[in-house]
Amino acid sequence: MHELSEQDARDSFSNMLNRVDAGEHFVITRAGRPIAEVMPVERARRSFDDIVRSMDERKAHCRLDGLRWAELRDEGRR
Repeated sequence: MHELSEQDARDSFSNMLNRVDAGEHFVITRAGRPIAEVMPVERARRSFDDIVRSMDERKAHCRLDGLRWAELRDEGRR
């Protein structure tokens, strides 16, 4: 992962996109604070899918006072 200032990203936008196309990941900063990430689309999709899968796995094993999440959800819908 590379960090670029907003101005550097503007000045080298085409070059940055070529590097992203090659698989690199950039964080763009403004006054030293991260404001955006630029990464290949497939990597972003994969990350989202991993997050959803992880949440589903946790939800399947999580219990509250012996109740499953689905039971609590269904009870709330009655």
